Amino acid sequence: MDYQASNHTQGLHLSGDGNVTENGAYSEQYGDHIVQIGHTSLAEGAEQNYAHGRNPELGQANRQDHKDSLNRYVLVEDKEKDKDHYLNPDDGKLVLLRVQRTEEYRREPGITTTWSDPLEPNPFVHSWKAFREVPWNILTWTYGSRLRERSVREGSLSPSRGPHNPSDIYWKYPVACLLLTLTALFGKFEGKAYPGGRYPPVRYKYFSYPKTPRNKREAADFDQTGKLEESVPLLETINENRAPSSDTASENSLQDGSVEDGVLIFRRHLRPRTLCMIRENGDGSIYVEQIDSIESERDDSANEKGEYVFVSYTRAQFQTYSRDDMSGWAPPSTDKERRIRDFMEAQYEADRQRLLEVGVQAARDAGVQAFWIDVYCMENAELRKMDSHRICDVARGAKSMVIAIQDTVEDRALRRPAQTMDRLLKSWSSRLWTLPEMLLAPTRHDFKIYLARDGVKLFDTIPKRAMAARAYPRKDAMLIRQLVDHFEASQQLTNTELLTLGLECLVNREKNFFMPADPVYALMTMARRRPIPNANDTLFEAFAKLSLLSDSNSLLERLICTLPRRRGEHWYKLEDFWGAKLWDIEPTVQVSAIASDQTVVLDGGFGATINWGELKRVGFLKRRTIWRSVGVFVVSFAPIWLIVGIILLYVYSTPIETGYNRTTFELTYQTNPLVAVGIIFFLIAFSAVASLPYAMLSLYSGKFWSTQALLFGIEGQADIEWLERRLFGFTEGRLRWSAWGSTQSLHHLKSTTDGAKWINGEVEALEPRDTPLEDAKKLKTEPDRVFTIVDTYSMTATLIRAVHPPTVALVCGQEGGMRRVLLCSYDYSTQTFHRETVIRMPTKVLDRMDRVDKFRFSMANMRLGSSKNGSSDTSTATL
Repeated sequence: MDYQASNHTQGLHLSGDGNVTENGAYSEQYGDHIVQIGHTSLAEGAEQNYAHGRNPELGQANRQDHKDSLNRYVLVEDKEKDKDHYLNPDDGKLVLLRVQRTEEYRREPGITTTWSDPLEPNPFVHSWKAFREVPWNILTWTYGSRLRERSVREGSLSPSRGPHNPSDIYWKYPVACLLLTLTALFGKFEGKAYPGGRYPPVRYKYFSYPKTPRNKREAADFDQTGKLEESVPLLETINENRAPSSDTASENSLQDGSVEDGVLIFRRHLRPRTLCMIRENGDGSIYVEQIDSIESERDDSANEKGEYVFVSYTRAQFQTYSRDDMSGWAPPSTDKERRIRDFMEAQYEADRQRLLEVGVQAARDAGVQAFWIDVYCMENAELRKMDSHRICDVARGAKSMVIAIQDTVEDRALRRPAQTMDRLLKSWSSRLWTLPEMLLAPTRHDFKIYLARDGVKLFDTIPKRAMAARAYPRKDAMLIRQLVDHFEASQQLTNTELLTLGLECLVNREKNFFMPADPVYALMTMARRRPIPNANDTLFEAFAKLSLLSDSNSLLERLICTLPRRRGEHWYKLEDFWGAKLWDIEPTVQVSAIASDQTVVLDGGFGATINWGELKRVGFLKRRTIWRSVGVFVVSFAPIWLIVGIILLYVYSTPIETGYNRTTFELTYQTNPLVAVGIIFFLIAFSAVASLPYAMLSLYSGKFWSTQALLFGIEGQADIEWLERRLFGFTEGRLRWSAWGSTQSLHHLKSTTDGAKWINGEVEALEPRDTPLEDAKKLKTEPDRVFTIVDTYSMTATLIRAVHPPTVALVCGQEGGMRRVLLCSYDYSTQTFHRETVIRMPTKVLDRMDRVDKFRFSMANMRLGSSKNGSSDTSTATL
């Protein structure tokens, strides 16, 4: 039933496509914890402090900006509050984010950046590091082009992009021998390594109370004696550390809910509260009777079985808004609106009477004495708020459902020509609540269509299975037919498929909001366990509660792992960039709680920290062979042997005195036999020096058995060969672009005509193309930028676009043989990781990742600049 009144939003501000923007945020310190106090203003927070016996001024003076995993509080400087920060993996401290960028990358003018450039290095430290890098540069200068040509022949690299003279090696090699002798002793060859070669961990811990925990003992209002306070239902509304607003609200919540397994859920009514009864005098008049009264008086005759007909209609066609309802609307601003408003006031009683006639005729045609129609059976304003979300339960219990149609109110007010029945059916089906009514109505009777034009008459009878083709547009018809087949038991959908298809259909329906989360409340009619509707819940919060309560097969966890096709798209569009459906994704995390500002608390994820500061040499492991062992020996001792040999030659080159020649009266000398030791050492050192470039090349070139797992980030699109030289010293095609890791990744079938080696069906990753995703229509999005993410364990580089440089990679699911990895920025003020984009990484990365303690997560990008700090306004629930 299209029963949604737009004047019942209870102080919420509707924006965009019915999304809720919640006011302000206030935090309070409780001992060792910083707790977010819901959506209250500073004044409200002060009142709550006094209520708790605290001084609000003292509480604000002690308020800190962040608390890290080692329980250290941090007060961020004012000049850095609007800057991006990250958690240092070495010590867990909150650190200002500094981002390196490629030499060719130039930021677009006028675009805000919330991160800093790297600090200018200390000249002495920089010079020392540069000196230690000299041996690598010498080897690259000597062998770089030859190694690249070899990799081209092996198919690891594309053909050379510049001239190459193979004879250069003949004069470069002697020079390299000399230079390496002078620098190899102090050179840095081994890259940075962590214990076990593991990724740098995410040192995070969440300290605040969630808004709605999965486990009731984690609730802020849980009585430490072991009981949950009855005044605050677990999955209804828990505002952190706040008592319910009134006793009346609590009583109403308990009346509307029932406790099941210790959880308060939305109570289902087996019968409607009231029914319209047809008087037996035959004049077609009715009276509204309470069900309890009917039950006590009915007998066992054929027409006294408590059966009734459910009448479905839409307010776009029948004007049932009273003057009191319309008094809260905005006054008409155009002549067209004034004409429609005047017509509505005049037509109110006539349309109610037409609906009454439809109900009477439908009940008589069905052989029953009662019918249900909301405009007569839901006149109690206090009960109407919750009972409007039980209309589908009334449809479930009916003997049959009929559909009342007529020309729309607007068409009649403007005196437009009468519409065909198919158009009127499509007008009826476009409304939000008519879809679950149609799906849940009994299937043993076909739908009778009553047309209220020049009297009421039965116009047509349509089987439920034909409704998708007759009443719904083509874009929805196939999905709705699958739902119909499920409820007719001709095919069985899983819970994930049912809720996914249902939500996809419901968000496309037109709606007037009685509550902002009505599309989800319409969806929950298909679930067994439902959360209690709440006017303060956003669409996302209601969906999260439904996912936690029902056996949805981790529906919300699957949704978190998707990447929308368009930037800024609403989360409920359920479109994935890679074309995966929710049931294709296998989540590896669990939503443990719902937090404020449309965020959730996740547990069970793996994670790693991304290094944006500088590129460092990466440690690696190669197969140990005899020649590599000799190479290590040569590289380690060649300069020392040369020095020892020179010293021995110098010391023992002086002849030793052997006697005195009495004839010539002169001393006699002979060559010191120990000079042979110096010669031997020198020859050995000379041989070692002569083989030094080759020995070093054998150690640090070629294939790796394993590498230190690190994630590096660079602003801009980096050259893949430059990256490999910086990280591993040589360009040999070991570092590749990801073939299908991000929205920018490209691949093709490897060519067989360029002379490179290949196998049948071999996939080759191409250099990514910077193609921004299309922005969602009518939604303002922050400008995104190009970044390069390098994974040294899988030896791949991935090009991404994001608003902020993501500082952590969180593995939350798997699909298509790869892991779904959420690249997130960090909002220190709310302890929240904000999803910037989603990439796909090979499964083996889990071998080197550590678990992340349960963390707060938002599917929305973190805002740029001052708008992101203090409260992350994610009310539009975009991805």
